[in-house]
Amino acid sequence: MKKNNLIYSLLILGALLFVVTPAKSAFSDSLKGRILLQVQQRGEAWYVNPVDGKKYYLGRPEDTYQVMRNLSLGISNKDFNNLGSNKI
Repeated sequence: MKKNNLIYSLLILGALLFVVTPAKSAFSDSLKGRILLQVQQRGEAWYVNPVDGKKYYLGRPEDTYQVMRNLSLGISNKDFNNLGSNKI
C-alpha cells in the first residue's frame, strides 16, 4: 500500500511540475531585458539579462553603470524614433 501511495504522489508531483513550469517560463521570458524593483527589500533593483535570463543586482550607481554597459543590448533606431509617438 505504501508503495502505491509513493507512486501516486510522484505522478501527481510530476503532473504539477509539467503544468506549472511553462507558465513560469513564459512569465520569466516576459521579464527579459527589464529592470525590476524589489520594493519589499529596501527598493533593490535588478536587471534581467535578455540573453541568459539571469538577474543582476543593480546596487551602487557605479555597479549599475557597469551592468548596463556590459549586458544591455540597446535599442533599434526604429524603436528609438518611435519613443515620442508611443508606438512601441
